[in-house]
Amino acid sequence: MGYVYYGNYASYCEVARVEALREVGLSYRQLEEEYDILMPVLNFECRYLRPAKYDELLTIETSFRQFDHEKVSVRSEITNEADKLLSVAKVRLCYVEALSRKKTTLPQAVIDKIGRHFTP
Repeated sequence: MGYVYYGNYASYCEVARVEALREVGLSYRQLEEEYDILMPVLNFECRYLRPAKYDELLTIETSFRQFDHEKVSVRSEITNEADKLLSVAKVRLCYVEALSRKKTTLPQAVIDKIGRHFTP
């Protein structure tokens, strides 16, 4: 069809989320190894406004929303080379201990790093 498969948008948003964490001074590896935290997805929602075309350069703007000790919501807006909005995605994640896989709260040090980049 010449369009990006709709299922790929979740992967694009995951990569953008990992990079957004890296920009605030955290990595997923650091969350797992230093803080014993995993962030499983509770919900992923994507509104498709226009299709992305194959080989089109995409930009993904990601921001942290509804952030607290127990969960975080992340919003990603995907635009194309012409700066047209293609989709808006929202993902909600919780925190679990890496070893026990039980729900946990986010350590204050992590909250402080992400909190500086929080967009209500």
